[in-house]
Amino acid sequence: MKTPIQYEHELAALAAKKADQLDAAGKADLLEQLTKLEGQLVIDIRMLSAQFRARALSQVGSTTIKAGREKATAGKRLQSEQHSRLDPYQKILDQIKGMMSEEK
Repeated sequence: MKTPIQYEHELAALAAKKADQLDAAGKADLLEQLTKLEGQLVIDIRMLSAQFRARALSQVGSTTIKAGREKATAGKRLQSEQHSRLDPYQKILDQIKGMMSEEK
């Protein structure tokens, strides 16, 4: 699993290629590389989402967290952490999709 920074570096390298390659073969190669990067990113997003779902399910059955406010606070905290971890990946995915739509 890659970090968002690693994905940003790969995307920057592909953006630099985009400026260099203007012929049809170059565009096809760039589109193929963007598609591959998009697939890897989607897999990482799904893995992170699955990890957060598993943590949420373990909290539901946990006897250490009491019902009421404490349980609701723990759920909100987990949801906030999930958004903070997944948002950078989602932004990069949006950039990749934008670049792919420009190349088509």
